[in-house]
Amino acid sequence: MLVRNSMKAKNQEISFIETKLYFQQLLGITDAYDKESYVKTKQGITRLEDTDKICDDGPRVFFDKVGQAVFNIVDGKKKALASILLDRWMLFETGEESIYVYHVASEKMNTLYQILLGGKEWDGIYEFSLKGKEVKVKIESKNNRNILIIESNDNYDAALFENENGKKYSITKMDFKSDEEFKETLLKTGLISKEDLDIYFNPDEIIRPYLNRVLPRVEFR
Repeated sequence: MLVRNSMKAKNQEISFIETKLYFQQLLGITDAYDKESYVKTKQGITRLEDTDKICDDGPRVFFDKVGQAVFNIVDGKKKALASILLDRWMLFETGEESIYVYHVASEKMNTLYQILLGGKEWDGIYEFSLKGKEVKVKIESKNNRNILIIESNDNYDAALFENENGKKYSITKMDFKSDEEFKETLLKTGLISKEDLDIYFNPDEIIRPYLNRVLPRVEFR
């Protein structure tokens, strides 16, 4: 069992590295996150520098961190996707609309927060789950630009937060009476800086063409 788990971990590490480098090369990204592997035992949590050193006889719980996001899924390709998405603004063009997408670690394992901006009614914070077989990823070329294509059935579920009374609420533009109230609530989460909010919330005719030229492309289906 120990040898099988060790080999599985090594294979997933290879998958993570190969997929991450593939995404980086085609999307022109140089600063993607690496993966750190950990094991939780009765003696505590230990970072795994070498999977050959897994020798604890007691119960073991394996998990990985990519940036601040935590995963217990074994699919190295999905964690490579998280490595590319995390803490990075990307452009999602749908028709003639430009949507600016930013992913950060959530409080849930295997799930990222997804911030959408662009001045549209669906601007807000959503959850993007990497669990299950339904998440698929590939790169396609359109108009001489490489685009990261993500297929997922669990995309665009509004993230829920708790207020001081423990009541759940969502943060999407349609939930608020004004743009200012929405932006103020968005900033209070600490998931986005005021500088980024000023840039990506309905950028003007000067900034928008620049963003659309330099940002990596992503498309959700």
